[in-house]
Amino acid sequence: GGRNTASITLQLAELEALYMNNLPKAIALLDHLREEPGLDPVMLARVKINLADYYLMSGERWESTLLYSQVDKDFKEGQIGQEARFKNARLAYFMGDFQWAQAQFDVLKASTSKLIANDALDLSVFIMDNLNLDTTADAINLYAGAELMVFQNRFEDAFARLDTLRRQFPEHSLQDDVLYLEAQIYEKKRDYARALDLYRQVVEKDTAGI
Repeated sequence: GGRNTASITLQLAELEALYMNNLPKAIALLDHLREEPGLDPVMLARVKINLADYYLMSGERWESTLLYSQVDKDFKEGQIGQEARFKNARLAYFMGDFQWAQAQFDVLKASTSKLIANDALDLSVFIMDNLNLDTTADAINLYAGAELMVFQNRFEDAFARLDTLRRQFPEHSLQDDVLYLEAQIYEKKRDYARALDLYRQVVEKDTAGI
């Protein structure tokens, strides 16, 4: 029935976006799917969240935040609503709107979903640590921007931005996080040897930190 077709279309869009790097195709598939009459409301919410992810990956942040907000509003108490709220807050974090993002994360720390609660806690603490340490938000701004680039699979741009961070803030506590993010990039690029080497460096350098 319709639900199966919808699930398959979701998977197809995910393959196009994440493995074939064809975001326009993924977006077109889901744009079409969300217009289907009689789509289950939870399925529609899932379609909107994934669509918002792909819009963000292709640099359309306003489309993205609009869709996350719709799902958040439609499922205020539900887990899928909390996921949308988390992703919207993460988008704000990526864009350097740290105060608003942190306020959202603080609420989401009480989420019924363990995963969302943990991620919200991590980001809340991360913002707190790195905003309080320096007078400007420049360092964490560079880092959050690099994280957005990784999310968008713009790996070379992310490396360049992390290099800037490394040069401009050599003493900053974010240096370990820079190594960690670089390791994640190599992992996404399937260069496991380099990823492993960087993860080891993080562990050796940072026995006391997170």
